[in-house]
Amino acid sequence: MPPLKVHHLQYSQSERIPWLLHELALTNQPIPYELIIHRRAPYFSPPALVALHPMKAAPVLEDGPLILAESGAIIEYVLDTHAPSSTLKLRPNQPGYTNYLFWFHWANANLQPCIMRCVTLVRTGLPDSHPAKVGVVERLHTALAFLDAHLREDGVEWLAGPEGGFSAADIMMVFL
Repeated sequence: MPPLKVHHLQYSQSERIPWLLHELALTNQPIPYELIIHRRAPYFSPPALVALHPMKAAPVLEDGPLILAESGAIIEYVLDTHAPSSTLKLRPNQPGYTNYLFWFHWANANLQPCIMRCVTLVRTGLPDSHPAKVGVVERLHTALAFLDAHLREDGVEWLAGPEGGFSAADIMMVFL
């Protein structure tokens, strides 16, 4: 089987994929891959990366003829097809599965958009008292307090909970 090709753009969600592959190697499930690093030009994806996928962003995974984008989709694909016995993906019959499932998706579906709305409104120069800015900042504080409360629960060191352990949900939460 030829190695996977991981197209990586530094300082982005693309960081998740090399980290996942590193963790798999640490758990004796190494997956051969070639890491292709693309440099920003100067802020956005360079032409070579843009040509790979219509979304013009990293990460992009090549597995033979398959070209797949989106870090969450790539993580699920790699774990399902190349490391199906990995403990980094919890299955429905495992303790911690619902925590794993929720936090895996919460990173991109809730926290990241919340952070981006906050950053955008801060950069508009609106006064801190503007209702739109107040609402977005409150939502971000609520989201971070929610995450913090989960991690402060007794025995919770990782997002999947004490029974789930370190998982791909933890990898998804980094590099928003």
